[in-house]
Order: sequence, then structure tokens, then C-alpha cells
Amino acid sequence: METRHPLFTDAMLSRLRHPEGWRIISSHYQPDVAPVEHIAHQRWMAAHTHNHANLEVLVFLDGSGWHGHQGKVYPCTAGTILFFDAFEEHDQNCPLSAPDADHLWVALTREHAIARRIAVRNGRLSFAERSILLVRDDPCISGAFLLRGLATTPPLTRRLRVVGALSALLAGIIEAGYRADDVENPRHCQERFIATVQQHIRDTAGRGATLDHLARLAGYSKYHFLRLFTAHTGQTVHQFIDDCRRARACQLLGEGASKKAIAHELGFSCPAAYSRWARKALKDNDS
Repeated sequence: METRHPLFTDAMLSRLRHPEGWRIISSHYQPDVAPVEHIAHQRWMAAHTHNHANLEVLVFLDGSGWHGHQGKVYPCTAGTILFFDAFEEHDQNCPLSAPDADHLWVALTREHAIARRIAVRNGRLSFAERSILLVRDDPCISGAFLLRGLATTPPLTRRLRVVGALSALLAGIIEAGYRADDVENPRHCQERFIATVQQHIRDTAGRGATLDHLARLAGYSKYHFLRLFTAHTGQTVHQFIDDCRRARACQLLGEGASKKAIAHELGFSCPAAYSRWARKALKDNDS
């Protein structure tokens, strides 16, 4: 007889295990849920959206609400799954008027999947203490990375690929929750999540790496994340991002890339912003 899952209730597990009941919202094909006109949420959304380099999956485990994606508002109930591709605009957090709900939030970086359960209560988010970190070469989630590159696949197969990838991802998260060896001391857990954030910054050369997003990726409050990052790496987040940007900029300069191309690759708003940064950062690198 299976023990109770540490992250999910039996009802949540049932929803996760039955893809025939999922309602998936993705920009890569006609969503299973039609957008609605929600004036209050649209006004809130105008100042509360973000985008980032990693892929993201949001599962409504219980309750209901609304979520903005690519400028549209979608009604969500238990079993609704939203898939956000890299740099797609979507809601950051939720309005104070949001109904109570429970979510599963999953970030897919280039090499890792990070899963957390989030409770929405009185419009505020609280993260479960336990998080799950899986690596890409883990056989139980390798299929999840089929979510990458959907735009280059035939339109008729995209939803099938999304269902298959999400099935692999959610199965891996459920299985990992049962593993006794996933329970570890807090310091080791901190080291693993900070190392994952470091790898993500290296992979993206800091593009889209806002402090709020990196803290959420690690699963800590912004100020706790700043303290932990410095304690485990000996650098501030800003210093580490600059180091990664310098390394990538030097590589691209060696390949003959234009300032415009380098600015885009590193996430600067324009070539002029990159030039201002480079005058100091690359000079410091040479000294």
C-alpha cells in the first residue's frame, strides 16, 4: 500500500495522473480553454507580468482563478495546466482578489526541473517547505524536455507532444516525492538549489535574470536568496551575473558578433546599454 504523498492530496494525485481531464493552455496550438474579458485582471496584469529564459509549467491542483498569458486572461480550475515557453509574457504572482487555490509550479532550465507546490490564500502566495529538483538525465523526466522546440514541429502533433512531455514531467515529480533519499539536510538542499541557479545564469549569460525570478527559481524570499547566494558562492548575484556576461561577451567578440547581436544575447535593452556596461565590465576584465 502506497504511503501518503508528501506534496499532493489524493484528489490532486488523481488529477495529475489522468491527462484525459487536463485543460492545457499553450501558445503553440489552440488552447483547450478560451480566454475571457476580465477588466479587473487585465488592469492588474498591465503592471504584473514578466518573462524569463526558462520554460515554466503552472498546474491548478485545486481551487480556481485566472491567469494572464501573452496578453490574454484565461479562467482556470483544478486540472488546468498553463505552459509558458521561454520569454513569453505571463502573470507574476497574483492579485489580492485571487480566489484561494493550490498550484504546482515547475521551472525547466536547460538541465534541471524544479517543482514546488504553492498555496494561494487571500491573494498571497506561500511555498511549501519541500521542493523537488530533478536533473535532465534522470530517465523519469527526460521526456519532459520535448517541450523545447515546439515551434519547429508540425502543428498537428504539438498538443500530443505537450501531453507526452507533461505526462513524463508530472510522473517524475510524483515518483521523486516518494523517494526516501530526497529528504536531505537543509544546507545540502540550499547548495543544490543555489548551484542550479548558478548553472541557469551561466547557460543564459544572465539574460532575463531578474532578482525576483532567480529567487523564485531557488525557492526562497528575495532577501534570503541574496544571503544564501553570497554565503555559498562568495559573490553577490550581481557579481556572478557580470562574470557570466563577461565570459559570453568575450566569446562572442572573438567570433566577430556585432554589438546588436551581443546586446540581445546578454539581455540588454539596446546596443547602447550594452556598450555602457562593456566599457567598464570588459575594461575591468583586462586589468
